[in-house]
Amino acid sequence: MGYHRQRIAEKYESAWNGLVHPFIPYLLNAAGVRSKIRILDAACGPGYVAKAAFAEAFRVIRPGGWYSFTASIFFRSVTIEWKVPSVSYLFECERDAGVRNAAVLAAQKPEILEAIRNQIEDSVSAYAKDDGFAIPFTAHVIAVRAL
Repeated sequence: MGYHRQRIAEKYESAWNGLVHPFIPYLLNAAGVRSKIRILDAACGPGYVAKAAFAEAFRVIRPGGWYSFTASIFFRSVTIEWKVPSVSYLFECERDAGVRNAAVLAAQKPEILEAIRNQIEDSVSAYAKDDGFAIPFTAHVIAVRAL
């Protein structure tokens, strides 16, 4: 198992760089990152954690919440096009460098793995553009600042 995680870590940056990095400026801008500021967390993901964080922040800062403080909340959804070179690129990223999915894919029987590949490739093919594919991805950028 350790080898599997090491292999994924080595490929993660090259596989996901084009998807994650375009969101970073939006995230840093929303967080107001500058000198002498404390950052609790800064992350980019599919939005599940951001949605939960937003709900918790709303619960805490509204009257009757556990804590009382003044805060400003910034929320913005940002969509980019992730340009990939081939219809199989997304499947290969998940198989070879997917933090959560690589182990699941590795455990599949060959015929199931092929069916998964075909489904992903069929979905990606709808985003053909120029000499590759442009897959839309959305990130939810949330920043909560105590005032």
